[in-house]
Amino acid sequence: MAVELGKHNGGTAAAICNTGGNAGGMIAPYVTPFVSGWIARHYGISELAGWQCGIGLSSAIAIFGAVLWFWITPNNHREAHER
Repeated sequence: MAVELGKHNGGTAAAICNTGGNAGGMIAPYVTPFVSGWIARHYGISELAGWQCGIGLSSAIAIFGAVLWFWITPNNHREAHER
């Protein structure tokens, strides 16, 4: 999709998209335990419940990202620029 939307700079667009995805994958193992521990301490719940909340939060973010794909339409983008 990045290549399609990037047109002449498709390779650069794909590289930026790939870098962003890899950066998120790199920091997730460090952020998830931090968030889980913070939730457990802040709300006074067990550590297991904190982990469930932390992983639930990351799942919600992933679902939100998947829903955003419904608004990406490269064909409409191309037609708008050709007019």
